[in-house]
Amino acid sequence: MQEENRLLRASGGRLLPHTCAIRPGDASLGESCPRLAHCLRELHPIAPAALVRFELLPDGTSRLPFATANLKEIHGHGPEEVREDTTLLFACLHPQDFDRVAISMIQCARAVTPWVSEHRVLLPPDGAERWLRCCFVAQRNGDLGLTGYGVILDISAEKDSRSELLRLCESGPVGVLRTAPDGRYLSANRHFANICGYDDPEELIAEAGSLAAQCNASPEEQQSILKLARTRGSIERYALELRVRGGGSAWVSMNIRAVRDEEGRVEALECYCADISSQVGDDLAQGRLAELSSTSFAEADPAAPARQSPEGLCHLLTYVRDVLLWRVRLPGLRSGSPTVAA
Repeated sequence: MQEENRLLRASGGRLLPHTCAIRPGDASLGESCPRLAHCLRELHPIAPAALVRFELLPDGTSRLPFATANLKEIHGHGPEEVREDTTLLFACLHPQDFDRVAISMIQCARAVTPWVSEHRVLLPPDGAERWLRCCFVAQRNGDLGLTGYGVILDISAEKDSRSELLRLCESGPVGVLRTAPDGRYLSANRHFANICGYDDPEELIAEAGSLAAQCNASPEEQQSILKLARTRGSIERYALELRVRGGGSAWVSMNIRAVRDEEGRVEALECYCADISSQVGDDLAQGRLAELSSTSFAEADPAAPARQSPEGLCHLLTYVRDVLLWRVRLPGLRSGSPTVAA
């Protein structure tokens, strides 16, 4: 009976804040829930997502007593092959990623904190490369080590799309920048630098220093923009006048999104903009500014990620949705190491 209760707790046996809204009174279904496959598809509709229950034993070995049937499609080995030993899964890790993945997994296991990783695997039999994103959430299992659940996503297609987006943003007419929460420039692409009258991003960052220094807006408006981005999560199509090097100004339509760390704190602002100087010139000649009517804000403060390891399948899937499935971020615009093993 004790073993049954332990598994029920691990698989959703207690009613939790994020329990299933469709069947709130039946949270104990766990692995046998008929909606489990549907919830996984909803979690990541554009790519396969597998759910596993893992056990990390005191001797360092691990096993997956439960895994959804599509594990083989994603990771190259079926549930029955890794039920008692996960060696086959570790053998698939890309040699260049193996040490990083192993070290980050050990660190999270020792601290009993969620393990989030983005890495490559080489699938049998021909060694086809695939990108995976994983989120494993553990809890102590008495003297038996750790147990918990994890979600494994195939993000190979997303990686291809991200590469295309990066090339587009580096060469296309889209200004891209990343700032600290106070507006200080962390990075930018060449197009944004050109909008501001600089030859390259390095000159922009060295000479201008911050988005606040570029803005013709009053200090009060600047602070309001930053506060709205932090508290509401995002701003879309905000018409902003920027000072241009050498005199003059340029108008941009700016999208701003707050990037949060795993504790829910804003660590940076990601901005995308288009040069609308010609449009604004025409509008101002007619005594109006049409872009102002297009500005929108997020409706609510985005939920901060859970501070502790969530229990239960429904709670886990909510945690993964909030923490793991971030929007596309451009690798060249990161200010530092991400909070995932990437």
